[in-house]
Amino acid sequence: MIQKLKDRDPNIQEEGVAALVKIGEPAVEPLISALNDKDLRVRMRTARVLGEIKDGRAVEILNAAVKDRNLEVVAGAYAYFIRRGETRTEAILIEALDKYGYAKMAQDFCYSGNRQLERAGRACK
Repeated sequence: MIQKLKDRDPNIQEEGVAALVKIGEPAVEPLISALNDKDLRVRMRTARVLGEIKDGRAVEILNAAVKDRNLEVVAGAYAYFIRRGETRTEAILIEALDKYGYAKMAQDFCYSGNRQLERAGRACK
């Protein structure tokens, strides 16, 4: 399934994301390894999947990414951080948006319910 995250076809990538989220906990260890992939897009998609899986190891990895200022992981898992609503993540989320942001990410910031993120999302559009 992780191979699907590497595919050039966005539809296949999304199939891979959905399948890995559905697999859940058993996919966490291979996903953690995939965070070291040489392809930035694969690392970001991997972070996104980890943000969707409710597993303590995934939470640990994502929280460590904030602490370590790993912007690509934060950008990949931005929806996870927005859902959590922790005020301490706003600055790094905005930094990740500035560096790796794309239209959907900016739009999600605009509808996050957080004024700082909303302003950043509008500025990025």
